[in-house]
Amino acid sequence: MKRVFAYILFLVLVSTISSVCLTYAEEQTPVFETQKVSGYLKADGSLSNAGGNSGFKVYILGCTIEAISDDNGYFEVVGQFGSSDDLVVSIKKDNYLTRYVNINPINKYVLLGSAETPIEMWAGDINQDNSVNMSDIVAIAACFSTSKGESKYKGSIDINGDGAVNMSDVVIIARNFNRTSNDYIKPQINIDGSQPIMTPTPTAPIIQYNSLMIPYADYNITPGRNIVFCSTFQIAWDQLKKEVGEDVILTGKPLTADFLNKGFDWSNSISKNSYLAAGGKGNIVDGINSNLKAMFGEDAPIVEKVDPGKYIFYAFLLKEMKFATAFVDTDPIYFKDSSGKTEQVKSFGIRKDGYTKYKDLVKQVQLFDYKNNDDYIVKLLPEDTNEEIILAKVKPDDTLNNTYKAVMDRINNSTPSNLGLTDTIRIPEVDLYMEKDYEELKSTITNGTLKYCRIEKAYQNVKFNLDKEGAKLASEAIIVVATPGMGPHVDTSKHLVFDKQYMICLKQKDAQNPYLLIWVDNPDILVNPNVSSK
Repeated sequence: MKRVFAYILFLVLVSTISSVCLTYAEEQTPVFETQKVSGYLKADGSLSNAGGNSGFKVYILGCTIEAISDDNGYFEVVGQFGSSDDLVVSIKKDNYLTRYVNINPINKYVLLGSAETPIEMWAGDINQDNSVNMSDIVAIAACFSTSKGESKYKGSIDINGDGAVNMSDVVIIARNFNRTSNDYIKPQINIDGSQPIMTPTPTAPIIQYNSLMIPYADYNITPGRNIVFCSTFQIAWDQLKKEVGEDVILTGKPLTADFLNKGFDWSNSISKNSYLAAGGKGNIVDGINSNLKAMFGEDAPIVEKVDPGKYIFYAFLLKEMKFATAFVDTDPIYFKDSSGKTEQVKSFGIRKDGYTKYKDLVKQVQLFDYKNNDDYIVKLLPEDTNEEIILAKVKPDDTLNNTYKAVMDRINNSTPSNLGLTDTIRIPEVDLYMEKDYEELKSTITNGTLKYCRIEKAYQNVKFNLDKEGAKLASEAIIVVATPGMGPHVDTSKHLVFDKQYMICLKQKDAQNPYLLIWVDNPDILVNPNVSSK
């Protein structure tokens, strides 16, 4: 029976807006003036007062230039839109009816609506089919009367974002029931070819990016956070459980220990030549270092010595996956986080103009359950056919693990397809290093063979890189337990752009459980093209 890997690297609630439109200039191609479409919009009803005016995606059809509305509902799209006499502006946001605005004629500056009379946006289109209808009622019924933290709750269906799916969400659907995108009334349009519209001073708060490493996968996904899970700490904890002889019970009964006691069984999910696990008295450290060197060579870490009277429980995981043919550099992505803030990040993938030259690259990409350019799953296939890198641009479920399960269900119930001649894909480069001391676990063990012993160190680090050449993961976990009396130790063509929340899953073929999970909410762990790599 084949052993299995599952590296889920990105889960990640992270959205993006692109402010660069690709233009291909040839000789005698006209140079277009920079143009600007700006405006004000407003979420309907009380949603406007609850911060609902921000986060609307505004873009010009036929061009990759985009903008995101701020807390005041203001947006501006700036770029070279071309020489067409007709322009179509699309305005969309999850759970809202998409709005299309035709502008004819086009001039250098266009203002849609105004601060006094903003464009109204109607809520209730949960499945984004441009209509508020019974399918939206069915979607909300499946989660009705649930609240945040419950297994059936889905934040993506909580229309007003109050942490519960209840009658207030149903009322919103009822208010706009049977409305479609075609029912919007054409807004006020001010076209001025000589005077630019002044941009108001931004009022949105500065977003502090936040990345969180967790020791178990059943962790709630929340806006504003990248979430990183790697199995090494669970493996080290399992070594501790083996020594204790049963589940490890700590004073104070921290929830983290409960989740770890119920954690994944990794015996058939990770190949033996990819990790080392050990546990016992402190005098085994020399043996651990010797085995690490033998297995991993120059990539092997050096474990610090531990007092022979203490116990150490250890795990190290190393996996490197190369693509048979390196992907190509693609244009930077403007990655939009869950608050609407954007930042430019480096990307790789397949360009439209490079399909013939790089036709071998499409053999390394499989597309699953494509619904639209904001909802699909991709597998990247490295040279090692037992490994998989899964990228899922999806709405997250309530927890990281449930999102993974939902993605795998979609994969298992769909047939893979290949990219077409005009399809493109752009994937953010990832450069991640995190380390954490799990302070909540530094407590006394109350049962088993290590009763009255105290966990004095609970440490983990994760380093992960994903670029055009491939992926590399290295992670280490160390648990040190002191015996009683010992003090603590001190130390239409598909344009697949991963430009917002998506999941990366690297797994060995047919594996049941992942050993690395990350949900990316913001560009904190992505590679800025203007900053040298670490």
